[in-house]
Amino acid sequence: MVYGEIHHLRDPTRVLAELDAYECLDDDVPEYQRLLLPVETSPTPVWAYVYVQPAAHLPEIVGGDYRTFFQNKEAHLNFIKQGRNG
Repeated sequence: MVYGEIHHLRDPTRVLAELDAYECLDDDVPEYQRLLLPVETSPTPVWAYVYVQPAAHLPEIVGGDYRTFFQNKEAHLNFIKQGRNG
């Protein structure tokens, strides 16, 4: 299970285009894909950015809650470092 946040966008076309650019979806080998996925807390699917590169070398985010994981800054920096050097 993965935990996240749902945001309602006033201008989804513009905002999603900006997020797509931020996540480098147009790269030759993108790290993420934007997918429409079902969630437990919404009757309609939501857009989510899903990491699509090999992740075996990355640490597991135990419990699937990135926000809690991020609160331990040292762990987050190690996660980012391993992702770039993996």
